[in-house]
Amino acid sequence: MQRLIDTVTSFYGTGIPPQRKLFRVKSGNFTDRLIALYCKDANTIAHSWSDPPYTSWSESTTITNTSANQPFSAFMDADSNLYLVFTAQTNMDLEFVKLTFSAGEWSGGSPVTICDQQDNYYPVIIGEEGGKLWVAWSYFVAPPDASYYLQVKSSIDDGLTWGEGPNDPGEALTSGYAYPCYGSLVIALNKLFCIYTYNRSNLAYRCRPLTGGSWEDEVGIYMSSYIDEEFSSDSSPENRVGVAFKAPTVGGICFKEYDGGGWSGLHLVEFEDSASPSLRYFGVTPYVFFTKNYGILQDRLHYAYKSGDSFSSSEPLETALGLFDKVFCYDDDASSKYEDRTTEAGDTTSADVYHPTSGALVKDVNDTLYVGMEEPFSVVHAILSTGGTVGTVEWHYWNGSSWKDFTPYSGAYHFTGNSIVYLWEDLYSCPSDWQTGSVNGETRYWVRAKTATPFDVAPVGSQITAISDADYINVVDG
Repeated sequence: MQRLIDTVTSFYGTGIPPQRKLFRVKSGNFTDRLIALYCKDANTIAHSWSDPPYTSWSESTTITNTSANQPFSAFMDADSNLYLVFTAQTNMDLEFVKLTFSAGEWSGGSPVTICDQQDNYYPVIIGEEGGKLWVAWSYFVAPPDASYYLQVKSSIDDGLTWGEGPNDPGEALTSGYAYPCYGSLVIALNKLFCIYTYNRSNLAYRCRPLTGGSWEDEVGIYMSSYIDEEFSSDSSPENRVGVAFKAPTVGGICFKEYDGGGWSGLHLVEFEDSASPSLRYFGVTPYVFFTKNYGILQDRLHYAYKSGDSFSSSEPLETALGLFDKVFCYDDDASSKYEDRTTEAGDTTSADVYHPTSGALVKDVNDTLYVGMEEPFSVVHAILSTGGTVGTVEWHYWNGSSWKDFTPYSGAYHFTGNSIVYLWEDLYSCPSDWQTGSVNGETRYWVRAKTATPFDVAPVGSQITAISDADYINVVDG
């Protein structure tokens, strides 16, 4: 169920798909404790943790306030220590910090500079069982080169030193290109795999034995125009390497898997408009989590899993953040007062959510929009073809005996323009006295917006849903 951990102002929040920021303690007295890492603001990386059943999260703790407004990544070792890599503000150096886990708490040391040459972006990090750390990142060389390279670098002393020192840019796995490179790191088959995209056209990998040696030659996985950071990789207990990616030429999310001998054919996970894939193996089964678009700024969390030779039909992660089961427009002056606009509220057709008598979503005093679900919900997302002026509405929910007024958590909203209206902080914060009731013969959990002051220009709806805008998915390891 949806739970608000924190409110952030950074551009990336939880980062890009190749990176990881959500982890689970796998052994000891704090088994199954989750920790979420995130960019709290333009320069601050923070964390919050929770124990089962994950209904309450700790106050945020600052890890560093010297980060650039860029995505970062992390890795958790077998002892639940965390290793973070991030871009430093002002100079765009690549930096590292370790959070040591002890007695249920994570405490951080001072940042260590991995690379202070040129500009460094989009890092990922992983550790071998023996403790060797690896980082891969996009390395921008200033003009006249003006190119991005994918670099790798390692540390054998728990991150105290990297390669030959900060002025060592590491080893380039790609040539230079005009567009950023994005990488991910996976360990399987006694090898370290670096899976990456470059030049907005190629998804490929290189690997090297964990026992040492050089990186093998590049092997292509997929080619597509505009392929970039929208991919995620993972390894299975059977030593398979999987990658899920958005292929713009296909229009959806795809999956391929490597078994040591070769790559599988292309599996289509979701054909419809989808993005932000996150791949995790739960046991030997690959699950792909992603966002599916339902309209303007309405990207809903979905998942699918591989069953046999194909993927299951995708399912939403949270049914309460979806389409309403019923939407009624009520006109107090009409002969037929209730107008069912459920279908119209769920599609993207413009200007079709209104009462036919008034030609508006709501207009005069007592005109009302009713939205209902079979379960409590927390969002009303209004997409309007015409914004209202002057008029006001009052918000109510049904408490079992009467309509109880409230101000939405996100603030007063009077259908003046498109808006995601957060009714409550999250799904856990729904009113305890909210009850099902009957509206026009339909029993649901209802919220209504009732006109208190008439509108000069009445609002007309195009889409009314309970879908917020999801992106930058992080999924905990299985």
